[in-house]
Amino acid sequence: MTVAATAAAAEPPSVEAATDTAVGAGIPAIAVDGLWKLFGPSRAVRAAATAIRQGADGARAVADHGVFAAVAGVSLTVRRREILCVMGLSGSGKSTLVRHINGLVAPTLGGVRIDGRAVEGLSADQLRELRTTQVGMVFQSASLFPHRTVLENVTFGLEVRGLPRAVREERARDWLGRLHLRDAEDRFPTELSGGMQQRVGLARTLVTDPDILLLDEPFSALDPIIRRDLQAQFVTLCRELDKTAVFITHDFEEALKVADRIGVMVGGRLVQIGTPHEILMRPATEQVAAFATDGLRRRHARAGDLARPLTTGGEPAARTRLPADAPLPVVLDALCEGEAAVAVVDAAGRVVGHLDRATVLRHLRHAVGDPD
Repeated sequence: MTVAATAAAAEPPSVEAATDTAVGAGIPAIAVDGLWKLFGPSRAVRAAATAIRQGADGARAVADHGVFAAVAGVSLTVRRREILCVMGLSGSGKSTLVRHINGLVAPTLGGVRIDGRAVEGLSADQLRELRTTQVGMVFQSASLFPHRTVLENVTFGLEVRGLPRAVREERARDWLGRLHLRDAEDRFPTELSGGMQQRVGLARTLVTDPDILLLDEPFSALDPIIRRDLQAQFVTLCRELDKTAVFITHDFEEALKVADRIGVMVGGRLVQIGTPHEILMRPATEQVAAFATDGLRRRHARAGDLARPLTTGGEPAARTRLPADAPLPVVLDALCEGEAAVAVVDAAGRVVGHLDRATVLRHLRHAVGDPD
């Protein structure tokens, strides 16, 4: 069975499944609950919000009152040490959503909690403390101070905290070293490449040691090779430092590289959330399927996606067994070792199907596509 056929045959998750309530152990790092952000004349916004609060259909209330919903009833949790990618096209509401997390945007309805504390209930001083100690943000543009050197840019957040100069410069130099920028500490932003500027922006955020990182398309304007390097470096840093991250992108391949889970937004709504593999193989809507293209599904296929189901003859004659989540390179390695077929097993060790060379070669042929 082809990957496309497998994806089509699977029962797609309902759109309601996008309302993520999986908290795991303890309080989640971030909890978004029924979040709405409406724009329009203030009287119309209040009327629409009242209707939604009283149980009216959100889409109908928005249309009836002539307002625009940048975020429409989004609920999700972000677990500690998780990288959640929120993706969607321009205007889908993903950037507006992430700006609610550190209080840059106030909700019309619903709210956001950081470690159980409501962001919308914080005072101006508490919000300032949240942004300088607990939640760091990296934007698409590094927005460096042009009159400050690299070292001075990176120390800025520590300067705001009032740390002594020697302490903040020591910490900044440590991060410049980690991000391969030590030789640039005396240079100004205009003397740096785009990739170097983004690394300075990342260092400026990480030097304050926030628990949570918010990144709004931080690598989208960079060349492909630089993007790949920074994506890998970002994931490594998050794992090593136990950071929680919300990463905004419109690039599905980028999300596949960095995410533990992916949330897809369309028209202000969160239409699906799940692991990268779940989003790829079981898109909930046509809009999600437009991101999860057949080409991507084929490249990221696993043994279970490619396996032919068992017949009445029972288990295939295969010495090698592979877990259903084994990636395609592992399948190829097994078949290259001389195996005519491999058995595919589930988490309990039960054989659920088998793979042979012909099946995998057909899959690869379709993945390559027709020559020009």
